[in-house]
Amino acid sequence: MPTSSQILPRIAAAAAFAALAGAATGASATIYSFEDSSGRWTGGGILTESFSASYDTDRQRLDFSATVNGSASHATADGFWLVLSDGPNPKTHVNEYAILYGDAVNNRLTAYVYDGVNSADSYRDVRRYITSYSGVLDYTDLGDGRSSFSVSGLDVSTINNYTPWFGGTNDWDGVAFGEQIGVWFHPAMMESLTYACTLLVKFSHEVQGWYDFAGQPTVSSSTSTGGGSTGAGSTGGSSMGGNSTGGGSTGGSSGTGTTGGSSGATPVPAPATVSLLLVGMLGLAAFSVRGRRADTA
Repeated sequence: MPTSSQILPRIAAAAAFAALAGAATGASATIYSFEDSSGRWTGGGILTESFSASYDTDRQRLDFSATVNGSASHATADGFWLVLSDGPNPKTHVNEYAILYGDAVNNRLTAYVYDGVNSADSYRDVRRYITSYSGVLDYTDLGDGRSSFSVSGLDVSTINNYTPWFGGTNDWDGVAFGEQIGVWFHPAMMESLTYACTLLVKFSHEVQGWYDFAGQPTVSSSTSTGGGSTGAGSTGGSSMGGNSTGGGSTGGSSGTGTTGGSSGATPVPAPATVSLLLVGMLGLAAFSVRGRRADTA
C-alpha cells in the first residue's frame, strides 16, 4: 500500500493539473450589443438610418457604427458627437458620461467629460479633456448625402478609468453600458475643426441631425478569452425612446461582439498553456510510476 509520502505528491500533481486545465478554458467576458436599423429615434437635417454598438466588459473595448443621410438638406455628415449611457438618456446627466467628438476629415476621435447640457460645447472647458485617438475612425462617403462612421475594438479603458475633477462623479461610467443602453448622437456636416496638440479647441458645424433614446435592452453574449461565443440572450427591458430636438447618438458594433447565439467556435488554449498542461500530466505520471515501484519493493 502506498505511504502518505507517496500519496501526497500524487494529490498535489492532480490538483495542479486540474488548475491548469481550468486555466486553459480561459476566463469568460460579457459583450453587450445593440443594433437598430429602423431610424425611429432620429430627426433634424441629417437622419440616422442605422446605429449599432457593442461593449466588451472584460477588455473594455467599444465598437460602434452609424449610417446617416443628409440628402434632404443637401448635406453630407463628416463629423459627430456621441454620448453613450448605461440606460438613461444621457442629456442632463452631469459628469457621468464621456462625450466623443468624431472628426472624419482628420480621422480623430476626442473624449471629454460630458457636462449634461443639450449642446456640443463640453470641449470648451479644457478641464473636461480625457484623451484623444488618431486613425481609429472608419468613414465612408456613400454619395447622395449618405455617409457612415464606425470604430472597431476601441480601447476605452482610459476613458472608463478616468476620474473627473468635478463633484458628483461617483456615478462615472465613461462609455460603458450593460443590460440597457441610452444614446445621444448628432451627425453633422462640419464647418471648422481646430486642435491644439490633442485638445479640441473649435468644433463648428453647419447642418446636423439627432438620434437619441433611453432604456433600450441589449443582447449579451459570453465569450471565452480563448475563443468563441458561448451563448447569448436579450437582457434588460425597453423603457422610453426619446424624441429630443437635440439628442442623438452614434454608435455601432462593427465586429467584436456577437448579437445572437453561439458562434460555435471552440476556445483554443494558448501554446504556453498547453505546455503547462503537458508538464502537469508528466508530473502526475511520474508520481504514479514511483508509487507503483514502491508498492512492489
